[in-house]
Amino acid sequence: MVIGVKHIVSFLLAVAVLIGGAFALGSRLNAKTGTTAETAAAVSALDPSDASSTEETSAPTSASLYKVLRIVDGDTIAVEIDGKSESVRMIGIDTPEINDSRTGVQCFGKEASEETKSLLTGAKVRLEKDDSQGERDKYKRLLAYVFREDGVFITKKLVADGYAHEYTYDLPYKYQVQFKAAETAAREGEKGLWSPAACPTPPPERNGKSASTKTTSNTNANQAAAAAAAAAPVSQPVQQLVQPPVQQPQPAPMPQKQPDPEPTQPPKQEPPPATSSSFDVSAYTCSANTYNCSDFKTQQQAQAVYDKCGGVANDVHKLDKNKDGHPCDSLP
Repeated sequence: MVIGVKHIVSFLLAVAVLIGGAFALGSRLNAKTGTTAETAAAVSALDPSDASSTEETSAPTSASLYKVLRIVDGDTIAVEIDGKSESVRMIGIDTPEINDSRTGVQCFGKEASEETKSLLTGAKVRLEKDDSQGERDKYKRLLAYVFREDGVFITKKLVADGYAHEYTYDLPYKYQVQFKAAETAAREGEKGLWSPAACPTPPPERNGKSASTKTTSNTNANQAAAAAAAAAPVSQPVQQLVQPPVQQPQPAPMPQKQPDPEPTQPPKQEPPPATSSSFDVSAYTCSANTYNCSDFKTQQQAQAVYDKCGGVANDVHKLDKNKDGHPCDSLP
């Protein structure tokens, strides 16, 4: 009986030793695994090839597709969203103007517009917004990057092919580094508007201050020719200097017909005084072409009267020259 108790005690002690050893081994393995995981995470954070450290340039596949309704110009399109036409201004680029009354049609503006038409007419696109740039600009246009349905990044392609400048409006945007690099490559490759044969002068800047050297040269040449003609002596025949001129009989004056009275025009109705704080749209008429853009102080006031009279469908005052739904773009 005594021998049996000793055997039992020895057996229990052996089991306790085995359990304790297994627990210690498991703790060491867990610690080693945790250290390995932390090291791997640190290496991944330093690896420049990690996907999270590079800009994503593929089309946002989860975004909705929108039908392109028309091309306004090289950097602005109209798409159908929820059954309505929405103007979309591409973020990060600027193409030469074709609709701006302040600058007229700029060099390579038509080519840029035609390129965008060739890329997007009848196509469907995905739009990617950028929180750093806001949702809309001052003309109420949506701000977005444009990807064609097949994944082509249209906004970047226009810069890379030399149809657009990289353009930072105020704050840096998501693809700024890529667009700047694309413009540098287009300049060095003399693509599109950077070709020496594209424009007589360097492509116009955004503020429209660049002047055409060719136009200036022509103006200076015309002025010089006019000055030379004025300074040249007038040659006269010798006989005319010696003999007095023969007096020719003057014909009897003919009775002059009295001009018909001009039809009286109704006086132009002057617009009511407009201020930024109070603007009474009801005081403006929509029955005839009465006002011009110069009759308004801001584009917002012109937009209010334009919308009151029916917008594009009844632009009676001819305020929207390019029919894009935004009258008097030259106003602040």
